[in-house]
Amino acid sequence: AQRTLLVSNLARFQKTIGYSIKNQGLFVQALLHRSFLQRMDHPGRSNERLEFLGDSVLNLIIAEYLYQQERMQALEAEL
Repeated sequence: AQRTLLVSNLARFQKTIGYSIKNQGLFVQALLHRSFLQRMDHPGRSNERLEFLGDSVLNLIIAEYLYQQERMQALEAEL
């Protein structure tokens, strides 16, 4: 029953936003917090691994940006 409700809601959500989610399982996992899974006694996987990966990618992008900014300032100082 819960699975049918989830699929129905997901289909309606996709129609509302005008976008078809390619990997629906991954999309749902990204929304599931560990505390919710424990409270609902749900055997699914939480979003913690995806959150860790996203944080790591974001940190890499920010580090690269800051490095490039510092490099540009150093080059300007040499002029």
